[in-house]
Amino acid sequence: MSKFRKFGLPRLLDGTSPGQPKPKVEGSDGIPRFDCNKLVIKDRIGHGAFGDVFTADYQAPGKDSKETVVIKKMINVMDAEEKKLFLKEVALLSGLNHPNVVKFMSVCHKPPAMMLEYVYFDFNLFGLDERVSTLSDFLIKIDEYDSAGYQEMVSHAATEIISGLAYLHQTRIAHRDLKTANISHT
Repeated sequence: MSKFRKFGLPRLLDGTSPGQPKPKVEGSDGIPRFDCNKLVIKDRIGHGAFGDVFTADYQAPGKDSKETVVIKKMINVMDAEEKKLFLKEVALLSGLNHPNVVKFMSVCHKPPAMMLEYVYFDFNLFGLDERVSTLSDFLIKIDEYDSAGYQEMVSHAATEIISGLAYLHQTRIAHRDLKTANISHT
């Protein structure tokens, strides 16, 4: 057994407490709702053809403290097909439950947006003041700091990603329906 496995890979941090309940406000479909217009947007961490991805501060109803979450905010002008795809993604994500798949938290319909847990890898344990929230950024940082033990960390991350993909296939969700960015490694 390698030293890395004895040391143990640091868990990804997600800004929430284990077992923290989803927001209580739900629609008729049972999916929790939030008001995107009441969030304090912090940073844009990604973008695509359908919209942008931000971090935001969110205070769940009945909670005293705020947490950082990810908001996938769709473009406001969506045609019928785009709206159908958005609702399909919400339905798919809300039904998933695996430690290596980013957790869906709630949805907003005006503007169309979804709230996901904020997962990041903190390099502080390795003496670096760096935090990354995407697999590509993680791999870039590993490559920049070519240090002993990082190769095993990459292998461990790959194993965790494969576990998340296997779960998606077992639940009959093709990985092409969900981006690999929605898969986390712990």
